[in-house]
Amino acid sequence: MVFSRQVEGLGVQGDVFWGITTSGNSTNVIAATETAKELGLTTIISTGKDGGMIKNVADVSLIIPSNNTARIQEMHMLCAHLICEIIDQENW
Repeated sequence: MVFSRQVEGLGVQGDVFWGITTSGNSTNVIAATETAKELGLTTIISTGKDGGMIKNVADVSLIIPSNNTARIQEMHMLCAHLICEIIDQENW
């Protein structure tokens, strides 16, 4: 799958893979998450609805409990900004 190849080429043990899928059922994101786990990466997923199939694959699942795609994606963006801010504070 398309994202799996990128993970294979760039991921190394100790990295963190962060995937985003609104439904939790994107086969490309699921495959990339599985590849990341095989390589020893910690896997974090941002998803919506009920978490879909991917919630059983990732180490950590951030599930936005909504069926509204726009609301799910807005919350994913907010969470991404907050996590980046935390990382910046830790590294500076």
